[in-house]
Amino acid sequence: MHYSFQGLVIAGFGDINRPVEKLSVRQCGSLALTGTLWARWSLIIIPKNYSLFFANCFVAVTGFYQLSRIYLYERRLEEEKKLKEKEKK
Repeated sequence: MHYSFQGLVIAGFGDINRPVEKLSVRQCGSLALTGTLWARWSLIIIPKNYSLFFANCFVAVTGFYQLSRIYLYERRLEEEKKLKEKEKK
């Protein structure tokens, strides 16, 4: 588990610079949700695992950040589409 989780954190760093049109809503949403759930779980277990907590927080934050990038990109595309339709009229 330890090494595969490090892969998620490294993949999160790599995706930060990825073009928005190549991001997947499902993948980013899954990372945000699982990061949030596992971060919570790492504080429930005894003994508390703070290194796991912070790593999962990073996964969740990068997932939510990517989701916000996707949302803003799609919103901008819709606005540009509406502008083009107005220009045609």
